[in-house]
Amino acid sequence: MGTTPAWFGSLSKLQAFNIFGNQFSGSMPAASFNLSALQENALKGHVPVAVFNMSSLTILSLHGNSLNGGIPDNICQHLPNNQVLNLGNNQFGGPLPSKLWQCNELLELVLENNNFSGSIPKNMGNLTQLMEIYIAYNNLTGTIPDEIGDLQHLQVFSFGVNNLNGPIPSTVFNMSMLTAISLASNQLSGSLPADIGLRLPNLELLYIGMNELSGAIPNFISNNGSKLTKLEMGSNSFTGIIPSTLCALTNLDLLSLHTNNLTIDTSTPEANFLSCLANLTNLRRLTLSNNPLNDTLPVSSGNLSTSLIYLELRNCSMRGKIPDDIGNLSNLIALALGNNQLTGSIPTSMGRLRNLQGLYLDGIPHQLCQLARLAEFRLDGNQLSGSKRATNGFHESNLLGTGVLAQYTKAQFQMG
Repeated sequence: MGTTPAWFGSLSKLQAFNIFGNQFSGSMPAASFNLSALQENALKGHVPVAVFNMSSLTILSLHGNSLNGGIPDNICQHLPNNQVLNLGNNQFGGPLPSKLWQCNELLELVLENNNFSGSIPKNMGNLTQLMEIYIAYNNLTGTIPDEIGDLQHLQVFSFGVNNLNGPIPSTVFNMSMLTAISLASNQLSGSLPADIGLRLPNLELLYIGMNELSGAIPNFISNNGSKLTKLEMGSNSFTGIIPSTLCALTNLDLLSLHTNNLTIDTSTPEANFLSCLANLTNLRRLTLSNNPLNDTLPVSSGNLSTSLIYLELRNCSMRGKIPDDIGNLSNLIALALGNNQLTGSIPTSMGRLRNLQGLYLDGIPHQLCQLARLAEFRLDGNQLSGSKRATNGFHESNLLGTGVLAQYTKAQFQMG
C-alpha cells in the first residue's frame, strides 16, 4: 500500500514489471512510466504524458484503477511496438483517439468500463493485426463503421452497453476468425444474415440482446457443425418460428430468445423446437418468456436437458399440464411457467427439485415444503389446482430477494 515510488522508473534495464493487485494509491509519478504494468491498484488522476513516449513498450496496462482525463489523440505516435493497450475499468472520458491506427502492431485493445463518448473512428479498421477489442460499457454513439470488417484477424469483438445505432455492418459477418461478439444493450437495428453459421464458423459466443434487431432467426450451423456455447438474442423484435435447427447446436450452454415475437412450428414433431430440446445435453439456461409460442408443454421432462438450471417460459400462451416427472430435472435453480394457460395439478415430483430457488407457478402441493433452498415463489395467471396449505412451510429466513433469470455478465463473457 502507499504511493507508487518514483524510483521505479530508474530501473532502466527492466523489461517487464507487474504490481497487479496491490493497494498503491495516489497520483502516478511520471518516472514510473518506464514500466509496463500498473493495473488493479487505486491509482488516480491523469496519466503523465511521459507514458506515451516509451517507444520500447510492448504492453501498457493500467487496467482497474481510478485514472481519469482524456487520452491523447496521438497516443500511438511514440508507441510503435505496442501490442497490448489496456486502459479498461478506469474513469477515462472524451472521444476515442482518432489516431489509434498508428499502433499498427496492436493485438489487444481494452477500453471498456470508462466514460468515452462520441463515435468510433473509421480508421480503427487499419489496426489489421488486432485480435481482441473491448470497448463495452462506455457512452459511444453513432454507427459501427463498415471498416471494422477489415480486421480479418479479429477474434473478440465487444462493443456492448453503449448507445450505438444503425445496422450491424455486413462486413462483420465476413470475419471468419471471430469467436465472440458482444453488441448487447445498444439500439442496433436490421437483421442477421440467413447463413451466419457458414460465415462465422468459429463463433462461440453471440450476445445481441436488448437491441432493435428484427427478422427471422438464422441458421447457425456451419459445414462442421457449430461451436456456439452462448446465444443471447432476447429483447429484440425477431419474428417467425423458432427453428428446430437450434437443436443441432449441441454445445449450447445458454439460449435466450425471450421478449421477441417468436412462435413454435407445431405441424410435425420434427419441426417442433420443444420436441428436440433433449439433444441439447449441455444446455443450462433456456429462456423463451414473452413470446407467443402457443404450444403445449412436452408431456415428459425427457424432452428437456437434465443439465438445465434455469427454465423460463413465462407469458408464452402455453397449454397442457406440467410433466409429472418434472422432478427429474434435479439441477433446476429456477423454474418459471407463470402467466400461461396451464391446467391440472402441480406434480408432487417437484418436491425432488432440492436445488430450486425460484418457482413461478400457480397452486401448491405440500411436497414443495421440502424445497429448503427456495428463495422466491410466485403464482401467476394459470388455472392450476391444488392445496395452498403448503405455504405454512416456507420461512422468511429463506427469502433472498427477487431477480431476473438467465442474465449474463461481462465476466461470463470474458471467461467464455
